[in-house]
Amino acid sequence: MGSLLGDYPKLNPEFGIASEVFSREATRFYLDPEAYYESKGIEVPVLAVDQNEEKIKVADKVDPKA
Repeated sequence: MGSLLGDYPKLNPEFGIASEVFSREATRFYLDPEAYYESKGIEVPVLAVDQNEEKIKVADKVDPKA
């Protein structure tokens, strides 16, 4: 799941607040959101874009030899 410090409320106040407000299941997935998708059998969405890869795609559109 998360790191040892990640689920210790005094060192991670956001986790402490989440554990007070949300259900135990939601709190469990707070530190490992990918595990939620895996537990439901859903493909994990890609949330970050590789900037270098995007630049290559744009360069290919402008000049295929780039």
